[in-house]
Amino acid sequence: PLYGPVSEAFCQLEAGEVGHMLERAAVEQDLALGPQALVDRDGLGEALGLEPGDVLLHALSVGAPPVMEDALVLAAASERNPQPAGEAFPVLADPVSRVQFKGAQHSVRLTGGVRIALPAHRSESEVESAWVQRRTFRTFSDAPVGIAQLGALLGRLRREVGGRAVYASPSDLYPVEVYVSVSANRVSGLSEGVYRYDPLVHGLFRLCDASLSVERFPSTNQAMASESAFALLLLASRGRIAPLYGEASALQCRLESGRISQVLEDAGLGAGLGLCQSGGFAFEGLSSTLGLSDDTVYVHALVGGVVDWSGHTRGWSFLAEAKPAFAPPPSGPSGEALRAHCQQTLPGYMVPPHIEVHHAFPLSANGKVDRAALCDWRAEQAVPSAPVSAPADGASDAQEAALVAQITAVAAEVLEESTVLPETVFWD
Repeated sequence: PLYGPVSEAFCQLEAGEVGHMLERAAVEQDLALGPQALVDRDGLGEALGLEPGDVLLHALSVGAPPVMEDALVLAAASERNPQPAGEAFPVLADPVSRVQFKGAQHSVRLTGGVRIALPAHRSESEVESAWVQRRTFRTFSDAPVGIAQLGALLGRLRREVGGRAVYASPSDLYPVEVYVSVSANRVSGLSEGVYRYDPLVHGLFRLCDASLSVERFPSTNQAMASESAFALLLLASRGRIAPLYGEASALQCRLESGRISQVLEDAGLGAGLGLCQSGGFAFEGLSSTLGLSDDTVYVHALVGGVVDWSGHTRGWSFLAEAKPAFAPPPSGPSGEALRAHCQQTLPGYMVPPHIEVHHAFPLSANGKVDRAALCDWRAEQAVPSAPVSAPADGASDAQEAALVAQITAVAAEVLEESTVLPETVFWD
């Protein structure tokens, strides 16, 4: 509903990022975690209680990965994910509808059965510290990026150093390469232009003298791109992977691009740089400009530059820093006027106790809607709601008992239980 035809591609990128996080955690726990092709998908949806819109993106096995015959891997790779009908998810264009959809928290899935609590590996403070060390930045300083900083960032993608692997492609095929577009006078020691990063020699090879135009980014990301010092394009060479993965090659390339994005954003703090992923890029016409082969395709993009990381020691509050200040609307009805209008046109129980007017949606430092700021009223400003009339004398207990009986009967029918007690807890 928000991203339309590119939704599954974004999910594949995120699956790659999640996979890398799990791989890193597995190393901490002395476990082996590796990608695994699922040959038999029959019955998977029913076994896992999946919904019609769910598709299989990626699978990993814990422990020593089982050895599989090439024929089985090829069979699994050529099997396409079943696609839900496109009309089942009409794209929401209205800004209010999009915010409401995000606020509905569709990512929260309730699962029945007995919950098994897992021991906490990290304390709350450790989780907080780790969280703020990987932050997205949508604004950048105009200070030039040092070439050593850029080298420290890209160095996390080196194949090996001193005989030890630094970054390993999950497929061992390395189909995704990083191309760096450097803006004029924004990276010390580098002229404007587009470069290919070579992880074998840890060096840049210049391909053209002009940086990529900001207009190639989506309109919603052009301001961010114009402030950035450089852009990173993740391009895939299908010839490196298609002979083994067939129709699943695009999926594997997006998984690896998500993994690379996670690696780079993890390296941001150490390099003193900030990054932000961009959801789109107009790649048309660049193959000839950059001298790329015909089988090279665009997968993903990031932009980056110098940012102030000093606040990361302050924990969660660091994520809310640089939140834009919103002045009250210059004109238009006040919350009190709107509430008075509602009282004249709606039943009392439908009149909201608080109405707060914003001339624009307040955003967090990550560029997301700050839902907490949308309801930032003060207790003294609260308008008491109209009191509910009490039932006639002697009717209260009977009405309450009838209501309880009706609700528990409905709950029992929905849950397919013989009875449901009023004190039953459905969420803990």
